[in-house]
Amino acid sequence: MSHSREGYGSFRKWHMDNSTLSPNTGDGHEYIEATLQTAHLHSMPFFPSGNTILHLLPSTLPHRTPVSPAISSLLSFLWRLTPALPRRLFRVNHTQYDPETLLHIRWSGERYLIDFEGRILGQVTLRELREICKDLTGVPLGGLSLLHAGATMKDDNAPLSCFGIKPGAKIIVHGIKPTKSRDFVSEHQSKYEQEVADYLASKPGPFVMSSMPPARKKLHDYHGMLSELLLQALLALDGVTCKPDFDVARVKRREAVKETQKLLDAMDAIHARVKESDRLARL
Repeated sequence: MSHSREGYGSFRKWHMDNSTLSPNTGDGHEYIEATLQTAHLHSMPFFPSGNTILHLLPSTLPHRTPVSPAISSLLSFLWRLTPALPRRLFRVNHTQYDPETLLHIRWSGERYLIDFEGRILGQVTLRELREICKDLTGVPLGGLSLLHAGATMKDDNAPLSCFGIKPGAKIIVHGIKPTKSRDFVSEHQSKYEQEVADYLASKPGPFVMSSMPPARKKLHDYHGMLSELLLQALLALDGVTCKPDFDVARVKRREAVKETQKLLDAMDAIHARVKESDRLARL
């Protein structure tokens, strides 16, 4: 049933008690079980285009007693032998949506369904899907990566069908929120600096890069991880667009960029001390 809500465009209220949704996984044996609470859908973002966003709530599933791998394998085997009956028992009423306009989205352990309502996937561009995922996750466009079948999709102007996406396909969303990245690096900065100080105090000898000592490799990997997080945060901030009259937002974005760049410069300065130690050891 379709409803309307002022300011949000049209959307659907879906309520399925202990239903099982069967995504298009190829082998037909993966099932997502969830109870979709209508009240929870009110807190989900709705878009002017009228797309339906459904949040699958694993916390509402009935409690299941853990079973051993052997029993699990046996049950899986029996399921494959007699697939028809159990699938009929747990099948969703597909008349509630058009399967030709449905996509499954996975983000940070959460699962969502997006129904484009009357638009086939050949009419939806990657840019539109990225905009939806941006609003869904809170991650700026510059920090978002969308994957299908293990490959990252990059051409924002291309329709989803160009990426081999079919109705019911799964889209994996990866992204880093700039604030979380900066907070993580800030927490680890002093630890990284102490690790470098301890390494330099040990007066390391010369080595070949192809056989880097464990202590040195640890610093190399540590710096690489922290730097990558900060670079991704900068990319995410670069993807934030502020309207001309959003002065406060522009100031906050500018401050966030400066803070992130300052952390990145600090990481590089610490790493430079390690590289200088490597150079002196070879003399």
